Amino acid sequence: MPPEVTLSIGGWGGSRADLRAVASLSLTSVLPGGRFVAPCSSPAVCGRGDTPCFGEAKDLCPEHTQLTTEGVDGKEFPEPYLGQWYFIAGAAPTKEELATFDPVDNIVFNMAVGSAPMQLQLRATIRTKNGLCVPRKWIYHLSDGSTDLRTEGRPDMKTKLFSSACPGGIMLKESGQGYQRFLLYNRSPHPPEKCVEEFQSLTSCLDFKAFLLTPRNQDACELSSN
Repeated sequence: MPPEVTLSIGGWGGSRADLRAVASLSLTSVLPGGRFVAPCSSPAVCGRGDTPCFGEAKDLCPEHTQLTTEGVDGKEFPEPYLGQWYFIAGAAPTKEELATFDPVDNIVFNMAVGSAPMQLQLRATIRTKNGLCVPRKWIYHLSDGSTDLRTEGRPDMKTKLFSSACPGGIMLKESGQGYQRFLLYNRSPHPPEKCVEEFQSLTSCLDFKAFLLTPRNQDACELSSN
């Protein structure tokens, strides 16, 4: 998502060295089923208790998976992800990578099929903490056979979609020049607290320690139809 509105899961108690070893695993470094495993170069983690080395398929950070083109309930991507979403929370390695959200009270989005093949049209309205409504819109380009998204006009920007344990939720990972962050969205503006707690726990386990929760104290702005 564009920089102006870039709306760029339980913890694990090991030593700092162990945590760094876990944090070195990226979200795409998973076994089938989304399971994270320790690299065998980390003896402090590998083989300790029920924590094996890579290839033995035991979880460290909680399980999650990248979405597939099959979508949800047999519906083909992107159909299950069209419609309205609310931005709930973000996580990043540093608070600077979340600074764009500091003035935000809430953001509502609408995802629709674009005017050309392999495009999605995304519209958003930001309600700032001082009550203003700021509209935004942009285009995502789909990748054939993948749920990865590219933002038109931002060749440096990559967006990956991941499933969320939270009902009605979805998780994104955005990366670009000088930043990366996870973003939590939901169909409801006020999902259960457990959903947010699981998101914060997962991202913290992956060493994305800066966390931002949108207040959502005000009514969402009306989405423009243009």
